[in-house]
Amino acid sequence: MCRRGPRWAWGLAGLASGLMVACQKPEPPPAAYFGSTLVRADLGISDPVSCPVTGYVLLEESGSQGRFPTALAVAELVPAQDDSAAADGSFRGWRIGTVKPEQATYWNSVCDTVPDVREVVILDEISVDKPTSSVADIIAAARKADARLCLIWGPTHAGPLHAALVGLIVDVERSQPVALLQADAGPEDFKKPPPDRFENDRRHEDVNYLVARKLDLQVKTCVAELVRRDERVATTQPSPWRGATTLPGDQPAVPVYIVPNRPIGY
Repeated sequence: MCRRGPRWAWGLAGLASGLMVACQKPEPPPAAYFGSTLVRADLGISDPVSCPVTGYVLLEESGSQGRFPTALAVAELVPAQDDSAAADGSFRGWRIGTVKPEQATYWNSVCDTVPDVREVVILDEISVDKPTSSVADIIAAARKADARLCLIWGPTHAGPLHAALVGLIVDVERSQPVALLQADAGPEDFKKPPPDRFENDRRHEDVNYLVARKLDLQVKTCVAELVRRDERVATTQPSPWRGATTLPGDQPAVPVYIVPNRPIGY
């Protein structure tokens, strides 16, 4: 015979279980980046430049000539572990980092729809002589990679619960800044997760992930505009003999026939 406990005991157990579920707070979204942030001077920008919080501004007055097609080099700046600075004070405690494989996947596909960018070259610690290299050293590494453009980017100041990134696109051949880019993401950018997303996938409410995708879009849009502003250099010249009716010395042109001196057999 199976004995059951009093009905009131079962009722209390159910009530306690319901209270426990009701008291469980939803898990907060991933925390925004909290650490050292880049200022424009770290990227070599000393003059005041007005740039949208999420957007870009071109720094060269006129378009380029023969810049495309080319490769785009990408270098991420991260805080130095020992807070050391380069000898010339260029970085003030920043070093080139190694991009994570999942982030590299996004960079490798960011210009897939821009045919004039033949590839994206991701620079890391082994691409330069020393991790705490200056901007000039990173540009030199991009030059070795046969890239005419180089993007140098990293975290910058953001408001509470926000994350922000700043980047600089540099003309490698002239070592001149081409465009300044910024991106900012916060709780207002959160979206409902798609139904096929895993339960522990928090990208839809991770400001660090969302701001990275915003920067990707700004890079793609900016590079596409640089392509439109580029004047192509002719790689071939018209033949001086095409359409010629006279020979040197104003002699009339005559047909030239090539007759083989041996039979042609197959």
